[in-house]
This record gives sequence, structure tokens and C-alpha cells, in this order.
Amino acid sequence: MMRSTGAILSGSAALQVVSPSLSWKPSDLDFYCGFNDVQDVIYCFAGESYEVSMAFDAPYDCKKFYTYAPASARPTNFEARFRSNSCIQKVYTLVHRESEITINVIQSRSPASAAPLAFFHSTLVMNFVSADGVVCAYPDLTLSSQGMLVTPSRLKFSSLIRSGEV
Repeated sequence: MMRSTGAILSGSAALQVVSPSLSWKPSDLDFYCGFNDVQDVIYCFAGESYEVSMAFDAPYDCKKFYTYAPASARPTNFEARFRSNSCIQKVYTLVHRESEITINVIQSRSPASAAPLAFFHSTLVMNFVSADGVVCAYPDLTLSSQGMLVTPSRLKFSSLIRSGEV
């Protein structure tokens, strides 16, 4: 499924793959897919007894924000545009009919499955597993169980954190 759709596994499950020595286990799986691939991904999971239990739009819809806001209300600086763009279009929560295991399918606003990762809150979770391998965006920090927070009020990496603090 990951190869045919271009979907990737990210979030805490990918962090567990990158850093298996962590003492906690992820509670769900987060699959990211390109804008045009979401129905194919959901169809693949439906074949494995998963059903969509919830679907919701991302909290910030850039298209509506820029299209319908008066010119005086549109952000002109990069920081405001960053806060309004998580690069996530929609999130689907799927639940297995028997085991009740939960999977999230996150639809990117881009054809690129990995585009939302650039907007994550911490470098610790900027990792993903694809059909062909594992990618860790900040290996020196992540493999030493450290990361940096990306704060919404500032477009800079703030304090250094340890993986147990996320």
C-alpha cells in the first residue's frame, strides 16, 4: 500500500522506529498521503477491516483564509502565513472492526506525502517510514534523544528538549 500510494508512516510510530530504545510505545499509527491519494489509502485499509470513524478538516484552511479575508486582514509576514498553514488538508480516523486499533490517515494539501512534516511542533517527530526506507530529518539530535521545539509564535527553533518531555 505504501509503495502504490506513496503514503508514509510518521509521528510517534516513526520515532519509535528511528529510536527503538525509547521506553514508551505509540498509541496509534499516523499515515500521511498526498492530496490525490487519500481515497486509495482509505480503500486499502478498508480491505483490512478498518472503517472511517471520524473525518475533519484541518483547523486552518489557507485557501479560504486568503481568498475570503479582506486585503487588510490578510497576513503579510511569513510568521502569520506559517501559523495558518500546517499543510494538512484533512484527517481521517480509522478503527479496526474487531481489535479497535486506531489509524489516522492525514491528507496533505500537497501531492507530497511528507510536506506536513516541515510544520511539526518538534524536530523529534520529523521522521518517516516509507515503502523503501526510513528518514530521520535531524539524526544527531533524535538519536541522542534530543530535539528542538518549533513554537507557533516564532519561526525559530526554541529550547532544546529531551524525547521523554514531548
